[in-house]
Amino acid sequence: MIRKGDVQLGMSLTDFNNTMYWGTWAESDPGQVSWGGSGYDRYFQDHLIVYGGDRERIFIFDNRSVLVAITESIEEAKKLILRARATSSSIQNLQAKPATRPSRAPDLSGLDSDTRSSIGVACVTAKSEGPARYYECVNAQLASIGLNTNQVASGEPKKISQQQVNQDSERVKALEQRLAKLEAEKNTKQQAIAQDTQNPVIRIIKVTSDDAKGVISGVATDNTGVAEIRVDGEVVPSDRSGRFTSNIFIPFEGKSVEVVAYDLNGLSTTETMRLERSKRTQQGSRLAAVNPLIGPKQKPSRDRAALIIGLEKYARAPTADFAARDAQMFADYAREKLGVPNNNIKVLTDSEAEETAILRALKVWLPKAVKPDTTDLYVFYAGHGMPTADGTSAYLVPYDGDIQLLEDTAISRKRFFDEISASKPRSATFFFDNCYSGATRSEQQLLAARPLTIKVEETEVPDNYLVFTAGETDQIAGVELEVKHGRFSYFVFKGLEGEADANLDGKISAGELHQYVRESVGRFSAGAQTPTMLGDAGRWVLR
Repeated sequence: MIRKGDVQLGMSLTDFNNTMYWGTWAESDPGQVSWGGSGYDRYFQDHLIVYGGDRERIFIFDNRSVLVAITESIEEAKKLILRARATSSSIQNLQAKPATRPSRAPDLSGLDSDTRSSIGVACVTAKSEGPARYYECVNAQLASIGLNTNQVASGEPKKISQQQVNQDSERVKALEQRLAKLEAEKNTKQQAIAQDTQNPVIRIIKVTSDDAKGVISGVATDNTGVAEIRVDGEVVPSDRSGRFTSNIFIPFEGKSVEVVAYDLNGLSTTETMRLERSKRTQQGSRLAAVNPLIGPKQKPSRDRAALIIGLEKYARAPTADFAARDAQMFADYAREKLGVPNNNIKVLTDSEAEETAILRALKVWLPKAVKPDTTDLYVFYAGHGMPTADGTSAYLVPYDGDIQLLEDTAISRKRFFDEISASKPRSATFFFDNCYSGATRSEQQLLAARPLTIKVEETEVPDNYLVFTAGETDQIAGVELEVKHGRFSYFVFKGLEGEADANLDGKISAGELHQYVRESVGRFSAGAQTPTMLGDAGRWVLR
């Protein structure tokens, strides 16, 4: 049905199709079921395997669509391709040969028994693949020892040593084992995929919107492997762990976005979320509740301690809204996120935080809780701060402090740092949710005779200190009434939940936390509050 010589190794798939179309019966036309053909058209290991209606020959095309081999069966074709891949070789050496099958076996009668045995061992695999492959292998072996079928009968036989025979035999065995292993691994994986009933899992890590630009980040996983991830109908790339990020345009009216993950068996999981432009979102509920149980966390360690002070109510000063609540919440974050054990956490709120109690915590409790050069210390303060009239010093106001007698009834920030340094922690990380502008969190003036524009001079801190503050010294540290937290404290909490993990590596550096808190607080205060940081931005806050 195919004229002899019409099909040649090395010809292109286009030429092959043209040859099959002209001068042949429809049955010989591969893939044309409606015309009586077989309909077989299969890609296997980057190769195309086809045959015509007569099924007498199997044609193998490589990934360049070049005819590289002709076999007698599909099984023989697959083995030939697998052997080429397993040995990192190609089938291209067959392209120069005519696409005809040997009509008879090579005559080996003129060879000695050792040579015949060696050829038999070398071609044992080819023999199982059919006569055509076996004859081809025998001729190749004859060529390798300088003989051909015409020389065998008349020429002098060339002997092959027993050592060479043994080496050839070992190579054949190793090749067969490798092919068997590849086939077994492939079958095992295909079986696992076919039997898979578990849908993929999608975990949305972060959803943000900046006016019309939305960003969705997440991870898709599956027990057999994730085949494809689509966000809003578009395929998005993912890394080996299944992490993905997609940018979404948000129309004025907002939109619902579907994230769909497909596994290798075609099973899928869908997560749907609503995106609104950030300006519209602010009209309704803007802020999610804090939750110290979600996101990354450090393993608990006895070499961590936390001193936490929150002053909402004062004996002689206006209230500092939600300051005590922030302190209690930070205690939860210290335990759940920062890995500080309960017995190493000291919390003082409202009347518990008198000047004497704070000094006692600094001078008595802290030296017991801190192992010199070993303990990592976390310090949180929420309450009032006040500057001196000339702006050279800043004070933390205790429960019984008198705003008009700062030097006598309050604790200077310098002394606060000095007392902590005396305990010699390995590192100290401070969070100050207060300002030194002379105003409360609700913008009430603490001292009528003092203006609100005094700017406190910043002092240097030791190299092992990280100091996060709610704002510049002449700014007001505000609150978010919706969630009942200080604005700075709230975004510190959300940052520790993972919102500050900019590169999604499960760790949060000082620089990442500061950038997140600074941008968030600045946005929600319309630029009126700008958090600051002193210390090494590359240091880890949570890892």
